[in-house]
Amino acid sequence: MGNDGGLLNWPPGSVFQEMTFLVLGSQGYIGRAVSKALLQQGSEVIGLVRKTEGSTSMGVQEISFDLNRDDPKNLERLVGDSIIIDCAWSNGFLHNHETHALQAANRLAFYDKISNFNPKKIVSLGSMHELGSRSGPVSDVVV
Repeated sequence: MGNDGGLLNWPPGSVFQEMTFLVLGSQGYIGRAVSKALLQQGSEVIGLVRKTEGSTSMGVQEISFDLNRDDPKNLERLVGDSIIIDCAWSNGFLHNHETHALQAANRLAFYDKISNFNPKKIVSLGSMHELGSRSGPVSDVVV
């Protein structure tokens, strides 16, 4: 935790301050916090969101993109110099929803296609909500 209360504390002139991050799900629960932290450190953040209307972008340039539906080729010009951070998910609080398994396969196909455009990195973030509603410790038996 940095002195300003932010999540990141890169030194002045850090290479990350000059980088572009594509954040899938930048309007969501995790994506909003990630985008805010990157912006506070001086990074450029492009949010890939399902719906751009009615959003509160916090200074994030938003582009309409749904990784379950849209062609990754549309992102080719943005990807080459960027770090992709995937925070996107739908039905996150409907723990047993069938889309969780279906979206996992779509997500892997998206990563495979987008890797052809040579991003610097692809980072996938999530929470335990994707695994379903459980109480107590998670083990190989629970999942």
